[in-house]
Amino acid sequence: MDSPLLEAVIKLHAAGKARLGPFPKGAFEDHARRKMILVAIAADKTVAGYLLYRVAKNRAAIVHLTTSANCRNKGAARLLVNHLKERSKHLLGISLRCRRDYNINDMWQGFGFTVRHSKEGRGADGTLLDYWWFDHNHDDLFSQETSREDVSDLVLTAMDANVFYDLTRDGRPHSEDTKVLQADWLQDSIVLCVTQEIYNEIHRSTNEDEKKRCRMAAQTFRELKTDEARVRALELELAPLFNDGTFDRDISDMRQIAHAVAAEVPFFVTRDTPLLDRSDPIFEKYGLRILHPTDLVNRLDMLRREAEYRPARLEGSNWRERLVVADDVDQIVSLFKHKSRERSGNFEQRVRHFLVNPNAWTSSVVADANKSPTIYLVQSKNGSPRVEIASFRHTDHPLAGTLLRHLAHEITREANQSKLKVVVVTDTELSDEAKAALAELGFLPDVNAWWKISVAGLISRDELVAEIRSADIPASLKERLVGAIYVTPNADDESAVARLENLFSPAKLISSVAPCYVVSIRQSWAAHFFDIPVGGQTLMDLNERLHLGIEGAYYCSAHNTHVTAPGRVLWYVSGKGSMSIKACSHLEERTIGKPKELFAQYRHLGVYAWKHVLETTDGNLDHPLMAFRFSRTERFARPITLAELQQMDIPQPQNPRRITAEQFAAIYKRGMNL
Repeated sequence: MDSPLLEAVIKLHAAGKARLGPFPKGAFEDHARRKMILVAIAADKTVAGYLLYRVAKNRAAIVHLTTSANCRNKGAARLLVNHLKERSKHLLGISLRCRRDYNINDMWQGFGFTVRHSKEGRGADGTLLDYWWFDHNHDDLFSQETSREDVSDLVLTAMDANVFYDLTRDGRPHSEDTKVLQADWLQDSIVLCVTQEIYNEIHRSTNEDEKKRCRMAAQTFRELKTDEARVRALELELAPLFNDGTFDRDISDMRQIAHAVAAEVPFFVTRDTPLLDRSDPIFEKYGLRILHPTDLVNRLDMLRREAEYRPARLEGSNWRERLVVADDVDQIVSLFKHKSRERSGNFEQRVRHFLVNPNAWTSSVVADANKSPTIYLVQSKNGSPRVEIASFRHTDHPLAGTLLRHLAHEITREANQSKLKVVVVTDTELSDEAKAALAELGFLPDVNAWWKISVAGLISRDELVAEIRSADIPASLKERLVGAIYVTPNADDESAVARLENLFSPAKLISSVAPCYVVSIRQSWAAHFFDIPVGGQTLMDLNERLHLGIEGAYYCSAHNTHVTAPGRVLWYVSGKGSMSIKACSHLEERTIGKPKELFAQYRHLGVYAWKHVLETTDGNLDHPLMAFRFSRTERFARPITLAELQQMDIPQPQNPRRITAEQFAAIYKRGMNL
């Protein structure tokens, strides 16, 4: 991080800060560490320009592109963009946001980008921001939704009074650190919110004109809605952390946090040191991350992924799914009708139609501990290989996205008599959040519906094509799916296999390139992901649904350098009475780092507490660890015992042990009774 090139990049940013916007030094260092800053060197060895980018949701996004004054119009910008195109070929494309009044449309068009959307910026002038997209022309199945503006990326972020004043007053010391939150490139990432407590803080001013100005400013931000009783209960729980509310400042801080926790937002930004010092115990108990604005920006991509998928936030919760009854109709209409495109009477008639046809439809709601419905789901129950989801609605609860993903995943993987299963979502008023959840799980839009084709078992490409051709799906989708199987670029590499397996999950393509591992896991940990006691859990309980099948994290020694991703994991459950392989997952990514860094990155996905991670390193905070993220877990129909493994020349697993593709196939076939 002491590279003279990085110093030159930071200086070049300072020279163009008026256009590039504020950017913390720590964020430069983080991007440099991840090799996401490209630099053009002039003939005299000086920095001619730089391009800084991010990678999220399988696409690259340009954050900065600038050149030095004496290198303008000499090809440096094109050189940098072309290099990014080469480096990101495996991704779906490249996006960026640019103010229209910069008048550089010709440049982006010359680089091959096209405008897909526009929106007003966050600045006081409200200038338009254009969303530019460069497509890498992978098969349309994997890229068609990526070029559109994804509203579901927006993460609610509560802000303390000091951050609010930094953004709404001029000349405040240290406000530069805060104003990075207004950068154009963050438009698609966070929504800054205030809590009700901000009005109490404003009222403490002795200047009436200032009070009026601040109240008007507060109304320009989204206000978090919270239940008063829940907030009061949280204040009592939080009081010991805030000197029992002895001082006005502590009382306000405590109330701000109580509102943020009650609203279930993932992040709270503040510059207040005492509040930042309380961040660990608050995160441990409530899952709310308290961050300095620059820390949020520095680690945004990792934190945003955490916010999108937060099973750990539901630990100990009472989420339940239940059938809809007639008394629920009014509430369902009130909560789930589209505000502008549906009439109450028509929507009520539709809800009642599903209720009075129980042999054809199952109507259910998923509700929280207060029995307040968050999801309204209607699915067909005719027993055929084709399942229709006629309603896939949700409220604006921050955990709605997590719940939608779990429900859709469970429907696609429920057993049926056929090797192939089709799930079609016909709800015509899907939200952007619902569409994002479906797209992540391999659903594809076609003929005014979203389709998921699940194929069970080990299968070759030719067999997969035969299954698709026989499926009860539109002909247009059938041809696109067959094309994806045959024309996917680099069809024999691990990434291509992983993409196709996600598209047709739980299919396992017969492949010699996907690395396979047997991983030993304690029985107590396995119970959170797949080793569920028979009859021991209810539908939306932590063990049964919220840690099952979508994502999880596992820690082990960093000496296991042979582990690579993407790949496959077979879970060997250790301990008395078990000692067998009971499940299979997809290995999505693996990371090596120090214990605290890895725990901060993956704690939202795992059941490990900090003490367990520390045990893995024998208490050495400097000892590197490996963590890997896994997804789409399948429980085996029957466990594969240690004796059976030894018959296949596979010793008792202790660490991640690589096995051959043939050994994986043999274990998977036995485990799934194929």
